[in-house]
Amino acid sequence: MPRPTSFMWLAAGTLFFGVSIRTSVIPVAAWLALAFTLRAVRVLPAFPGLAYVGLALYIALAVANHGYIPIGSPAYFFAIAGITVTMIAPFAADRFLASRMTGWISTLILPMAWVGCEFARARLTPGASWGSIAYTQYGNLPLMQLVAFTGIWGISFLIAWFASIMNWAWEQSFVWSRIRPVTLGYAILVCVLLGGGGLRLALAKTNGRPIRAAVVSFPKDMFVPGEVTRIVEGRVDEDQRPSMDGKIAHLHDWFFENTIREARSGARLVAWPEQSLLVFKEDEPAFLERAQRLAADERIYLAMGIAAIRVGATRPLENKVVLVDPAGKIAYSYLKSRPAAPEAAIMVRGDSHLPVVATEQGRMASAICFEADFPELVRQIGRGHADLWIVPANDWEAIKRIHFEMAVFRAVENGTPMLRPTSSGFSGASDPWGRVLGVTDHFSGARTLISQVPLGSVRTVYSYIGDLFAWLCVVGVVASVVAAIRIRVGDKNRSIGGLHEARSGASEDLQTVGSEAHQFREETPPMQAKSPEEICRLFQRYMAEGDVESLLSIYDSEAVVLTQSGEAKKGQGLREQLASVAAAKPQFDFNIRQVIQSGDIALMHTDWKVSSPRQMFEYAIEVARRQPDGTWRWLIGDPFTVGKRTAMGTKIA
Repeated sequence: MPRPTSFMWLAAGTLFFGVSIRTSVIPVAAWLALAFTLRAVRVLPAFPGLAYVGLALYIALAVANHGYIPIGSPAYFFAIAGITVTMIAPFAADRFLASRMTGWISTLILPMAWVGCEFARARLTPGASWGSIAYTQYGNLPLMQLVAFTGIWGISFLIAWFASIMNWAWEQSFVWSRIRPVTLGYAILVCVLLGGGGLRLALAKTNGRPIRAAVVSFPKDMFVPGEVTRIVEGRVDEDQRPSMDGKIAHLHDWFFENTIREARSGARLVAWPEQSLLVFKEDEPAFLERAQRLAADERIYLAMGIAAIRVGATRPLENKVVLVDPAGKIAYSYLKSRPAAPEAAIMVRGDSHLPVVATEQGRMASAICFEADFPELVRQIGRGHADLWIVPANDWEAIKRIHFEMAVFRAVENGTPMLRPTSSGFSGASDPWGRVLGVTDHFSGARTLISQVPLGSVRTVYSYIGDLFAWLCVVGVVASVVAAIRIRVGDKNRSIGGLHEARSGASEDLQTVGSEAHQFREETPPMQAKSPEEICRLFQRYMAEGDVESLLSIYDSEAVVLTQSGEAKKGQGLREQLASVAAAKPQFDFNIRQVIQSGDIALMHTDWKVSSPRQMFEYAIEVARRQPDGTWRWLIGDPFTVGKRTAMGTKIA
């Protein structure tokens, strides 16, 4: 049975995952979530250990995402299952690939796989970049500057790498002399990134030309619950049309009156949230003409989130943003291309080309609400050097904070100031470095936001290279898989001689095959342990592959091992003992309890579990000796006589 501490780490990891999903107020929760969950993955047996982890993550995700994903059950639970698969995959990659790598290289498997899975979700699933662990670090402005170079993937990599390095150090018993190069290197990297981010903030220009911007939000209690939904879905009967026309006309007047008030108070840009201005398609030309006159009369830029409805059409909704300049001309009219789940069946989709248009105040650009969750789509504004990004949005209370924070990350990635007018959420403005200039909460009763937004773009590396860092992580995972397969195939080829030796039992064949295996090993030597703990990983691997020759390579030339009967085996006897066990290719899992080192000698206390071909639990004491070349090998092994051994459910003293 797995040790209780294994489930303790799993419980801690999933708890911190739940906390990090719900809020960015405790950013350290994400770092601890990955670290503790990885610890559970490594100390639990591969099977059913990964199943335990998957179940725990599924429960955490299902609870933490409640209210975030706008779909009902059972589709919600299927969606959570899909997300769980993409989250357990990096842990599985670490479980099966890291043990085949040596030294600090093994610590890269988890972060590369984690970024690869997040990237795949962002590109291939409807949820876009939702759920990226990078968003949990909102508010850490020095760290957030990293996204201007790598996108959010750099932060995700850093968090996952911390988990991997911490577990690697754990397996080295936190002996400073052994973990110093890797942990110190990581610490220096983090300090450089944070210092560089702080310097980028310190050198940020604060004298950009400002524009006074105002957000006029959707009025409260003008429509009864469910009425707006029926309108945008085009479900308006003929007998309802007169009353609807009256309410919509009142809505238009409300927006125009409040816009005039803000313009005469000094605003040079007034923005309305997504779908705030409801208009039937046949009435749209007259409405736009009125909006153009207002903009020209007040000499303002007017950015309108419009829902144009074709009653009775299969897809009745045109979700758009229209920008009118101070001359009364339409600078652009953009149709939303990436619908959120509730809009997918009713919305006419645009062409995904975000507008970036030159005006007297600079280049202005837009995306609409959910589109801001797609990093590659929004990168168009960075490539277009937009001086202001206007993002009309319409959220709901559960996501109001996280969705605003995600948009701020897009602004930093592309070096663009942002104005985000929002209904049912946070309206806000930020500069190109992620510093929030102003924010209001629709649910607090605020219907207007006033902010001085400095115009001007900042060149970012990400806007040029895009998701290159994420692609490199994908390539790294693929290369690791290929390398692991090649190592496995090579090891099998090298083990043929040893397996044949174990089966034949003939002394003449033993000498011949051993000589051939030795010659082959000289050409392609097996991997050697750089630490006492690494011997366990190599033993686990070589036993699973039935590789007798490689097994012998992790034992000292003077090694002695006690058998179950108490007989000491060394030399040829040790070879035969290992061959008889390795012939079955048993699956070993281990948990190193303690390593006590003095100079070139290390005493190891290890729990070993054999899951196949028969179940067995062993508590072993081993002594390892450092070799002249700096590698470690076992000198003495006692897997039976000290502790108790359980086989097939029966305890044997």
